[in-house]
Amino acid sequence: MEDCKISIDSNNLVTISKNNIIIVLNDDSVIFNKAGYQVRETAEHLEFLLSLDLKTDWEKKLLKEDISTLENLSDTYIFKSLSSNEIISKSNDIEAFNNICENIISICSENI
Repeated sequence: MEDCKISIDSNNLVTISKNNIIIVLNDDSVIFNKAGYQVRETAEHLEFLLSLDLKTDWEKKLLKEDISTLENLSDTYIFKSLSSNEIISKSNDIEAFNNICENIISICSENI
């Protein structure tokens, strides 16, 4: 079975493809809300995290862990959970990455 492929173009359109199915969505699509994950460029998300000014030691600890995770990824794109600080990348968890892709594709097919 083919692994999921993701890209984001200069107009912030997200393309997700798997098993000869291709979907194109706005990066703020309601589909991502239903799936619970947003596609982010790894470098862009790292830059965002580095810009945060957190107050508590607990927040700073989580932020440090997330930054370390992102700095060690070779992936261009990640899935970022909309409800937590969870980050799913193809290189760290291919099964979860593909499952999220399949879920997004399934949600799209239900809304056709």
